[in-house]
Amino acid sequence: MNKNLYLLIATGGIIVLGTFLMYGLESKLPNTHMKTVLDALWWCIATVTTVGYGDIVPVSGLGRAVALVYMFFGIAMISIFLSAISSTFYQKKNREGRE
Repeated sequence: MNKNLYLLIATGGIIVLGTFLMYGLESKLPNTHMKTVLDALWWCIATVTTVGYGDIVPVSGLGRAVALVYMFFGIAMISIFLSAISSTFYQKKNREGRE
């Protein structure tokens, strides 16, 4: 299977894990913005893609620590994905140059 597909599957799994983790941590707290699983999913996708709208934010200390990990994860996954794409283009160009 293609390495980019593995990367997308792993990223999707980690996003789903983060969604349920944040929902479990934040849904029962007062003044929370994550009242449903879809709210937590929205937060997780916005955080991992580094968009970070700020409309849904964690209110607990542990939730903020998880958010910090997911912020760094998002930056790492974007850079790994872009390097995998550029490596694929480079290998293709290198093969064409040899032929």
